[in-house]
Amino acid sequence: MQQKEINALKVMEALASDGIQSQREIAKKLKISLGLVNALIKRLVQKGYFEISVLRESKSKYLITSAGKIERSRLNYEYIRLALEFQTYI
Repeated sequence: MQQKEINALKVMEALASDGIQSQREIAKKLKISLGLVNALIKRLVQKGYFEISVLRESKSKYLITSAGKIERSRLNYEYIRLALEFQTYI
């Protein structure tokens, strides 16, 4: 699992937990750059994992699609598998 997949998973979790927030809030919460959050959200929307509804200029509502739920589950599985694999080496 690459770092970009881990970052995508973090953003997916943040969007799915509270669908109404600004990208700046997400970046601050996850401690990653605003540009990275923007790029990840654009990629997730382009792949069909999320839909965006603009509420006002700085706030958007992100709705996870069924394809997004499947991808989030896959990434969670990979993350847990990697963590367990890492533990066996310790």
